[in-house]
Amino acid sequence: MAKTPLLCLLAIVALSAEALPQQKGSLLDKRGQRATALSKETRSTDPVTLPPAALFKVVKYSTPLGEMPAYLSQPHPDDDPDQAQPAIIWLTGGFPPCSPGDFLWTEADPANDQSARVYRQYGIRMMFPFVRGTADVCPGRQELFYGEVNDVIDAYHFLSKDPSVDKERIYLGGHSTGGTLALLVAESTDLFAGILALGPTEDDYGEDNAIYEWNEIERSLRAPIKHLSSVQTRTYVIEGQGGNSDSLEAMRSANKNPVIQFTLIPNADHFELIHPVNELFAQAILESEDGTLDISNSALEGSVLTYNVRMRETEDLHTLADLREAGTDFSQPQRMSHYLSAESEAPLDEFRKAAKKRGFELRDRGLRSDEGGVPFRLLTLDKTIRLTELESVFQCHQDAIDLAQAAEMQHWFWSIE
Repeated sequence: MAKTPLLCLLAIVALSAEALPQQKGSLLDKRGQRATALSKETRSTDPVTLPPAALFKVVKYSTPLGEMPAYLSQPHPDDDPDQAQPAIIWLTGGFPPCSPGDFLWTEADPANDQSARVYRQYGIRMMFPFVRGTADVCPGRQELFYGEVNDVIDAYHFLSKDPSVDKERIYLGGHSTGGTLALLVAESTDLFAGILALGPTEDDYGEDNAIYEWNEIERSLRAPIKHLSSVQTRTYVIEGQGGNSDSLEAMRSANKNPVIQFTLIPNADHFELIHPVNELFAQAILESEDGTLDISNSALEGSVLTYNVRMRETEDLHTLADLREAGTDFSQPQRMSHYLSAESEAPLDEFRKAAKKRGFELRDRGLRSDEGGVPFRLLTLDKTIRLTELESVFQCHQDAIDLAQAAEMQHWFWSIE
């Protein structure tokens, strides 16, 4: 589950859905008995990776194609064995979606934690289903957002029969392609207590990724934007400004269904919002007495902002520790230099004035080139502060980031010069 392939998708997803009237009935009703027309017979021959027994067990859920494997998290040690617990089915991203692996239990960067592990850490049971054609033991062929919808619904029916799970509090979530699949499931059934679609697209992922016949019918039945009116369950569609924001805005503009909430998170990309948003949802799930969720846009934006501040200040503390270990004199004021990159022809006069108002001196370090040979201008924002005054360090870092973002520049790191 690498970050790079998903980043590539952001460049691929450039198609906009045609405006079609919203139709009544679920997506499954609209599909009827129509089987998808595949142009490629695609299936994975990879085995199902065995998880640590203390965290997950491999289960099998029934589908019309045969039994599909899934990871099901073990009960939390503090769970009351006589009380059913809430649960969430999580759909992983990438191509194909729902291809769980060892990234679900290995250490992950919080800035790109696609494991959604925060749910099980909060004591919420987690199910990660494989779907058709995504492992050597999975029956069927991959259909890319068609029959996989049915598989997820079958996973729900399996989980709802587990006596340790509260069947009235089973939720669905997914990220990227998993978010797109989650949204299509939301348009197909009202079984789930709530649905979270992180970073979905409004339409297909382009002809290059299609494994089905490239025609309007096949594309339409895989396009969430054309079936928004079918959603009956409270559904949250969330993305960072630096992710699939065009898709979110297109769906928000087309939507007339009040049960769907769209939230675009500023100053976040396709990955940075995963952990803080999931943490907020985990808390809301545990606090909900009747299973319904009511999470405001401001709470969602605030969760990411608070998390980013927490992570940035943690980074500052690590940097200070490294500086002390390197022998930096903390008894004297030091010049804190923030390194930024800007477009090679970026005008600097207004930026220099804005920096000066915040107490920074701007230094132009000249033109450089990245690994691809693209030129950029290297800058530093300098301010002399006392490193023993933590709030000053934190505020200086935040001010430099704010200046960079306002000028559409990239803030890289800070050091002492």
